[in-house]
Amino acid sequence: MTSAVLPTQTYVVNSLEFRLTSRELHVAGKKVNLSGLEYDILEWIAVRKDIVTTKKMLSERFFPNETIVRDKQFDILFFKIFKKIPHGCVEVVKGRGYIIREHRPPEDIYQVLKNGSPQSIKLPDGSTLWRAELPSPRTRGWQTTHRKTLLLAVCFKLITMSEAILAYQTSVEELQAWIPETSRRKITIGTKV
Repeated sequence: MTSAVLPTQTYVVNSLEFRLTSRELHVAGKKVNLSGLEYDILEWIAVRKDIVTTKKMLSERFFPNETIVRDKQFDILFFKIFKKIPHGCVEVVKGRGYIIREHRPPEDIYQVLKNGSPQSIKLPDGSTLWRAELPSPRTRGWQTTHRKTLLLAVCFKLITMSEAILAYQTSVEELQAWIPETSRRKITIGTKV
C-alpha cells in the first residue's frame, strides 16, 4: 500500500510564506518559530492584506469570551512577533491597528480614484460632490471634514466601498465608526464590498 503525500497549501504575501496545512511561517525560505496565537494573528492579517486590522477586530476574533482585552496585551504580543519577523513586514497604523501591505508595481491609486467615473454626484441637499474633492489617501491627521467627504462619496456611490477600502487602507468597521462623529443625519454604510 502506498501513502499519498498531500501538497502543502501556501499563502504568500511579499516575503511571508504561510504554510497553511502545517501552520508554519517561512521568511526567505527559513522557518520562523511562532506560537499558535502569533501564527493565527499574522495569517489573519495577511489574508486581509491592504486592510487595517484594528485591535477591536483582533479582540473579537481571537478573544471572544473575554469582556476586556487591554491594548497592552496586543502591544506585548506584537512586540514578540516583530522580534521574530523582518522589519516592515507588518506595519503599525498609529491609532488604528495593523496592516500587511502587498507590494505592488508603482501605481498611484489616488489618480485612479480621481479619474474614475462618475466624476460628480448630486447630494440630497442639492450640492455637488466631485471626485477632485476626495481627500488624499496620504492625508495625515484626518479631520472630520475629510471623513465626512469620504463617507458621502461611498454612501452616494461616487466611489465604491472596495475603492475606499483599498485606497484609504481602512475597513467597513472603521468607516461605520466614523458615522456618529461626522453626520447629523443618518448615513448607512452597507457591508457589501
